[in-house]
Amino acid sequence: MNEVLDSDFERSLRAALAEHADRAPQAPEWSGSQRVLTAADDRPSRRWVTVAASILVAIAGVGLLWAMGRGGGTDTTPSDTIPPTSTADGLTSAAWTATIAPSIAPRAGYVSVPTDGGWFVWGGWTTQIVDNQPTDVSEQDGAYLESTTGTWRTLPAAPITNDIRAAAGVWTGTEVIVIVAYPEPQIAAFDPSTFKWRRIEVSDDLRAAWPRGDGGHYSTGFQRFAGGRLLMSFLTNARPVLIEVDPATGDWSLAPEPPVTPDDLIDNVATSDDQLFVVEAGQRNSDSACIDESTPMHVFDPAAGTWTTVFLPYVHWQPAIVAWTDAGLLAAGGRVCDTQAPVRTAALFDPFTSTWTDVADMTADLPFVIDTPLVEQGRVAAVGEAGSPIVYDIANDAWWNGPRLFPTTDVGDVALAAVPGGIITWSASPFTPAADGSFSCCTPEPNAASLALPSVIPHATPAEPAPGQPASPSTSATACSPGRYILVQGDTPSTVAAKFGLTVDELAGANANNPGFDSFVVGTEIAIPPVAAATPNPSCT
Repeated sequence: MNEVLDSDFERSLRAALAEHADRAPQAPEWSGSQRVLTAADDRPSRRWVTVAASILVAIAGVGLLWAMGRGGGTDTTPSDTIPPTSTADGLTSAAWTATIAPSIAPRAGYVSVPTDGGWFVWGGWTTQIVDNQPTDVSEQDGAYLESTTGTWRTLPAAPITNDIRAAAGVWTGTEVIVIVAYPEPQIAAFDPSTFKWRRIEVSDDLRAAWPRGDGGHYSTGFQRFAGGRLLMSFLTNARPVLIEVDPATGDWSLAPEPPVTPDDLIDNVATSDDQLFVVEAGQRNSDSACIDESTPMHVFDPAAGTWTTVFLPYVHWQPAIVAWTDAGLLAAGGRVCDTQAPVRTAALFDPFTSTWTDVADMTADLPFVIDTPLVEQGRVAAVGEAGSPIVYDIANDAWWNGPRLFPTTDVGDVALAAVPGGIITWSASPFTPAADGSFSCCTPEPNAASLALPSVIPHATPAEPAPGQPASPSTSATACSPGRYILVQGDTPSTVAAKFGLTVDELAGANANNPGFDSFVVGTEIAIPPVAAATPNPSCT
């Protein structure tokens, strides 16, 4: 049964406004030698890149009603759906909206797998009072959201047993594969079309080869799917292990050892239909120092059983987003390894030509992501600790910044899935402020929330400068006047200082507390102090 959203909660959700960016630089294409992230003028000259994708059609159904779902364990009734509404101009109201939650208990650590037609959630744990003590209890149920109808259905009982030590899942294109490693390795597949489970038997020899952790327990590992194979990576004995499993038969094989450090198989990993991409962290395990100026990316071909290595287009780049799209592999955001300053650089990799193409810079900092980036309908959505999604529109080469999920606090855990016209999350965990000023995490919220996305995210092209004049982005600082300034292609500390009649030291001093000044990447906003020199810049007269 639908319930009415508490008005105070609704108002607090709607208080978060999106920050719309009005600048999106154009892109060069190049291959070969790497470039340096620490100076904007080291980047190649840009030219427009046309991505072969059609502009997304405006989809009605972007605003969604809210109700709270908790407990239960039965299928939702036909009324428990996400009813669509329309918008006049196709743009979002830039607010998260409460919507229908599944009729299972809110929980942390659940398996979250977006599928081609919905969202699979299963397992996880809840904190319950056992013998007067709070105790984490593993949950054995789950639910599936059919995104076209907005209906949640409770899953049938699984043929495997969940454990709080973690489970994992992947989407094959037809099934969700779920892996549980404790107390024994277990694998099962769920088919949303038939709404049935099947167990994938783990053979004795696979169990014998399955890596164990320091405590002797089987390791859950990290799962991906490519080339028709379940790819399970494990970190054990300071070396990475990659096991391939055929989900149809349960047959398995040990893949060639990945040419990466163990930690690299955790983050910044993505798959296409037939390849696995692993971006190295570029740091030593012993002291986290940057190992060199190269940021390797290793590509595994399951059919050929081979690894190949290419390099990111910028040195010391640690991207936050690594996601496969129809246009290629997208790497975006993150940090510079040696300074840890945030960067907004973005580029697409073509595995057929082994070349990178710069695309529009991000319009907000995203040092890292909490959940695996969501790729759906020609867009990539990712969320960081602020709970503010940032979305890339591939066809328009444009970024959009969404509002915070919780207006006054960051998130410790959140998962995203797609619904028509937007994205949805459920049972997200905010950081809870305490009286002493500290924060605790993570108690899952019992709610689900949806966010409508713009039907079209326009590409903002900087205006062409007048003949003989420097390019000037939209900013409160004009040549020879103080204010804020956004770095554009070709800017360096010396050229920007000269543009405003400053010394480099004066410019650096005004940005002493600006971490983006050290990287000096296109799109970074810097402060412009009043001109202190007695003689103004000749270009100002």
